[in-house]
Amino acid sequence: MWHGIRGTKMLSTSKILNPSIAGIFLVATILLMQKSQAQSFGGPGLFLKQHSVCSTNTVSNCSLPKTATGGSNGSCSSGYYGSCSYSCLSPTWTVVTNTCSPPTTWNPSDCYGPGTANIFSNGNLTNDRSGGGNWITTRTTMSRSTGKRHFEITANSNPGSNLIFGLMNGSTNVVSTLTYPGQDATAVSYRTNGTTYNAGGLSLPPMSNGGVVAVEVDFSAMKMWFGQMVSSIWDIAHSYGGGTATVLANQNLQVSRTGGGNWVTTRATTSKSVGKQHFEMTINAVPGNNLVLGVVNMAADVTGSLIYPGQTTSQGIGYNTNGTTYGAGGLSLNSLYNNDVVAVEIDFSAKKLWFGKTLLSIWDMAHTYGAGAVTMISNQGFQITRSGGGNWVTTRSTMSYSSGKKHFELTMNAAPANNLILGLVNSSADVNGSLIYPGQTSSQGVGYGSNGNTYGAGGITMPSLSNGDVVAVEVDFSAKKLWWQSSSNGKWNNDVTANQNPATGTGGIDISGISGALYAAIGVYDSSTIATANFGASAFSITPSSGFSGWDSSGPYWNSDILANQNPATGTGGIDISGISGSLFPASAVATSGIPVTINFGVSAFSVTPSSGFSAWDGTSGAKVYWNGQDVGAQNPATGAGGVSISGISGPFYGAIGIYSGSPSTANFGASAFSITPSSGFSGWDPP
Repeated sequence: MWHGIRGTKMLSTSKILNPSIAGIFLVATILLMQKSQAQSFGGPGLFLKQHSVCSTNTVSNCSLPKTATGGSNGSCSSGYYGSCSYSCLSPTWTVVTNTCSPPTTWNPSDCYGPGTANIFSNGNLTNDRSGGGNWITTRTTMSRSTGKRHFEITANSNPGSNLIFGLMNGSTNVVSTLTYPGQDATAVSYRTNGTTYNAGGLSLPPMSNGGVVAVEVDFSAMKMWFGQMVSSIWDIAHSYGGGTATVLANQNLQVSRTGGGNWVTTRATTSKSVGKQHFEMTINAVPGNNLVLGVVNMAADVTGSLIYPGQTTSQGIGYNTNGTTYGAGGLSLNSLYNNDVVAVEIDFSAKKLWFGKTLLSIWDMAHTYGAGAVTMISNQGFQITRSGGGNWVTTRSTMSYSSGKKHFELTMNAAPANNLILGLVNSSADVNGSLIYPGQTSSQGVGYGSNGNTYGAGGITMPSLSNGDVVAVEVDFSAKKLWWQSSSNGKWNNDVTANQNPATGTGGIDISGISGALYAAIGVYDSSTIATANFGASAFSITPSSGFSGWDSSGPYWNSDILANQNPATGTGGIDISGISGSLFPASAVATSGIPVTINFGVSAFSVTPSSGFSAWDGTSGAKVYWNGQDVGAQNPATGAGGVSISGISGPFYGAIGIYSGSPSTANFGASAFSITPSSGFSGWDPP
């Protein structure tokens, strides 16, 4: 007896079906059941394959996940930029949009120049070459002509002058005649020695091993900027003068020279034209008159004729260490000595400059006079003696005063006998050249001799001096009076306090007949006499009278004057720099060997505190970004300030690099974090 499917009618043995017909009936019943199951559960049956999805795939750099029929999906493959979308028409993916583009790299197929032998690595982002002796230029794979773009080049060794990179259009590859970017008018470029091409004569800091230069382009404004994270240093690429032989040390913060007989000037790597800026220079040897400190503009380097700062007044300001100034309106400053620190403050808005020093007063070798004068100064300029003898040799202090109540001291370091005279002189004592000891001419000064005699002091007698004695000098410039006190008896002007008292203005030597500002002065007759001055650099042995302060206690002194007359914080005084166009570079000139100068742009603590409102040239954090070699303000991609015009070059534009010899470098077009943060509104060369 045959049995059918459960749920169907049983067939009797008297009505048995043909076996083949029964098989067909069974298969049909199963297929009907599977269709019903698929409709109930929303999927294919157990045995029936259905084409209702598009499988995972990558099409034209677009990554596509498994997607049902009628859906759309897609994203650019890893490392590619743009967007994409494909629709699924089972089993086929159909493009909707696809802007996926590969990351920008150097293009090995786009190299030109004689003897081309480029070496590419790191995904074609690192460029080097074999051999040398000619330029080989390579462009990027991708060009740009819209937006605000940023890319960077990092030097992987010291490039010297062997790399040139920048922005180029496409025609240079067509003509195949260009051997470095900027050789013709189709590119703007920067050379790693600081030279630029088609950038309006722009001169930039050089590049060293590990250095990074950013290129930013605003295609709407058709401008570009080269940006560098720079710690300002002396720039050996910008040293000039006959027989130039500059020597740099201390991470290029110290400059000196070999040989001598001419001036060699070196400027800093960075310039400024905005803000209120402060930097300092320290003299590391006795300079005599062989050193000039100051600032220069770019024209000083362009003309090639400047041999010290301020020689041409339209190109700079200079301060010779003998006190002479150049381009400063005839200003006379204090002489400078070993270990002296000179601060320079510039207010670019007011167009003014100040030279500053905290303790200016020492004995001034440049202002020593008398027959056969051979004065010897030591102990940082505070101690004085002489060689030979038989005549008076007088030396004055570096700092003079005409106001206030001042105190200074002189200590005898040997028995002076009658061979020393101390006191005050005015500037005319030096001008006429006839004064050989303080007080010899009463209209030019007043003196106290070590034998107790006085000169120009109304005939008073003082105690004689011995080895170890200290003499205090107090001057009330308003009252036009002077008092001396020897530590041997402690009496002002050798009299009781009731009769001689600086604190109350009692007594005093009349100095009203001595016109002008007064200098401390000392006359020495023979080599056995040694004396040391204290103008306030250390604690006094004799306490200043009430109301009196050290000769130099109220520093710093700007332009060798008191704050009432010269003060950067209030804009008082100052050297006019309005006649010097453009941005300014710190500069120094050296005339002979063995006189190094060390500059501080703010990386370490300043010796002279910046005036209120003034900031360090480089900021206290050291390196900062300079665009086109200048601080933000004059050159700033974010605001559109400055910039090199590229309006004369037709697009689209490619990045380009030329290499002369083995100087590897690595480009970053946006695939990794930038070393120099893009300016506000700018993004990487990638994505498109």
